Amino acid sequence: CHRVIRQAGGLGDYRWGSSRKKAILGWEAAYFSNQ
Repeated sequence: CHRVIRQAGGLGDYRWGSSRKKAILGWEAAYFSNQ
């Protein structure tokens, strides 16, 4: 799941790459902050 964050705060691994994980998390943060 892209929402899993390491205990130390790092992004960790993601099946489709860390850049895609970072992009998805950024999109979700922006989307939910406007709700």
